[in-house]
Amino acid sequence: MKHIVTIILFAFTALYSQTSFAQKVDTSDITKLGELKEYREELFVQKLQLSTNESKAFFPIYDAYQIELRDAKKDFRRKWVKKDIESLNEPDSKEYLNDAIALQQKEVDLLKEYSTKLASVIPYSKVIKLKRVEREVRVALVDKADDMKLKRGGRRRKR
Repeated sequence: MKHIVTIILFAFTALYSQTSFAQKVDTSDITKLGELKEYREELFVQKLQLSTNESKAFFPIYDAYQIELRDAKKDFRRKWVKKDIESLNEPDSKEYLNDAIALQQKEVDLLKEYSTKLASVIPYSKVIKLKRVEREVRVALVDKADDMKLKRGGRRRKR
């Protein structure tokens, strides 16, 4: 009986102390992410010249596209990140090449699918500008994130 009480007390103490070691979420990081997301949306609206109605319909579709694209790339990296492609044997090299081609095919399929979906809410003339605008927005977001980092006392990222 004494052992059971000791075990229960030990378990309770371990569980209680575990919560005290949990990391706290820095709300300023969440605020910064929200600020970057708003900035990203402003850039897309400006560069694609989206109306209010177009932007309301555009972002849910575009964000779904980005999530699927990110997940496909993440799956590929997860499988191959720990492997040195320079030292792969012949069967693994073939598998890597097949996976890389499959990833590129998935990217093309997603582009085709989501271009059609986007064209239902914005004109094709704006859809075809999307790849160029994505690159411009990516560069602007990196610059904005660097500026925010500088304001916090950090250093600018090297290019």
